[in-house]
Amino acid sequence: MLAIAKSMPTAKAEKWEIQAGKMFFKHRRASYHLRCIGQCYSTMISEMPLSAAGTQFEEGANSSHAGPLAEVLLFHLDGFFEAERSAHDFVLSCVSAANILKNAPSSFHDFYKGTSRKPGVYPSDPTEVEGNLSAFWEKTGQRTKEYRDCLSHSAALSGPTWQHAVNMKWKNGSWKVRFYLPDNPTSNSYRLFTFGQKLDALKVCTEINGETDGFLRLLMATCATKWKAILGENSQVQFTLRHVMLDD
Repeated sequence: MLAIAKSMPTAKAEKWEIQAGKMFFKHRRASYHLRCIGQCYSTMISEMPLSAAGTQFEEGANSSHAGPLAEVLLFHLDGFFEAERSAHDFVLSCVSAANILKNAPSSFHDFYKGTSRKPGVYPSDPTEVEGNLSAFWEKTGQRTKEYRDCLSHSAALSGPTWQHAVNMKWKNGSWKVRFYLPDNPTSNSYRLFTFGQKLDALKVCTEINGETDGFLRLLMATCATKWKAILGENSQVQFTLRHVMLDD
C-alpha cells in the first residue's frame, strides 16, 4: 500500500493512504473476529466432557454447549459481518482514489445495481476492473451483506428468538462444533429461517474472509500496475504519522 502511495503525487497519496487504510483496517478487524470465533469453538470443545459415567460417547452422539461463551461467539459473529461488509464498501473509495474507477457510489451494492442496469456507467481503467468488482460482489459481497443485514435487522441476538446453545457432535473420538447460519438470511422474520443446508458460521466466515483477502491482493496488484509501483517485502517506504501527542 505504501509503495503505491510513494508513486503518487503528495496530495493524492494522502487521500489514497486514508481510503486504503480504512479498507485494510476493516478487513483486519474482520480477520480478528474470525480468529476469535475459532477460539470460541476450541474453548467449547475443551469444556465438553469426554465420557459419560466412565463410558465414551457413541459415534454420532449429539449434545450442545450453552452458557456465556455462546454470547461471546455471537459478539464476534456480528462484528465479523459488520467489519467485512464495511471493508467491501471501502474498496470503491480505494480504487477511486487511485484513479481506477470514476463516479462510483459509496455503496458496493449500489455500484453493482448501477452497473447491472447500465454497464460502463462507472468507467474503470483498466476496463476489466468493473467486471472484477461485479464478480466479487456476486460471489462474496452479496452474501456478506445478506448476513450483516440479517444479524442487524432480522435476527434477535438475545432472548428466545435465536440460538443460545451451540451444536456439538461426537465424531472420530472428539467433539465437533457447529453453529448454523440461516439458509435464507434475506428473510425478514426469524420464524421463516431454515437451516437445512447446515451452514456452519466458522466455515462461512472463513470462506468470506479468504475470498476478500484474495480480492484485495488482486486490487493492490492492479493499483501497483496503474501507478508503476514496485511491491516487495524488502522495499523501503516512508510514511507520516499525523495528530500524535508527544507529551501530556
